[in-house]
Amino acid sequence: MITVLVVDDEKHIRKDLSKYLKKRHYHVYTAATVEEAIKIISGEKLDYALIDLRLDFASEFSGIKVFNFALKNKPDIKPIVLSSYPFQDVKEQLKKEVKEDDKPDILLEKIEEDYIYKGSVQNYILAVLDKLDELGQKKEKGGKP
Repeated sequence: MITVLVVDDEKHIRKDLSKYLKKRHYHVYTAATVEEAIKIISGEKLDYALIDLRLDFASEFSGIKVFNFALKNKPDIKPIVLSSYPFQDVKEQLKKEVKEDDKPDILLEKIEEDYIYKGSVQNYILAVLDKLDELGQKKEKGGKP
């Protein structure tokens, strides 16, 4: 069974995404904070992490910490950013959030690759399901998701 972590500070988003993912037979964990997400990533076998970019008010885009932690510590997890902001609108701000030794340009490329804009015309839940299907098909064909 494919396992997904949904990281979002908004309860209704965690609940809605979990509901639809479970209908598709995904095993789902949820987290509302950076700390909860890091604990789950550290202790569980996950395939994907759906990470809201803005999780708390400690920093403008604290979800980047979760994304970076997953990349560095659990390379088998495919992190995917969900955000209410179009990527081009936050790209420069994200650069400021990332430490220079974390290679900001490479990290931003990885974020942009599977970035899902929650505010787009398309329903973000459908966008998430489509993205997971797409990545699953790549994985089945022997490619890297």
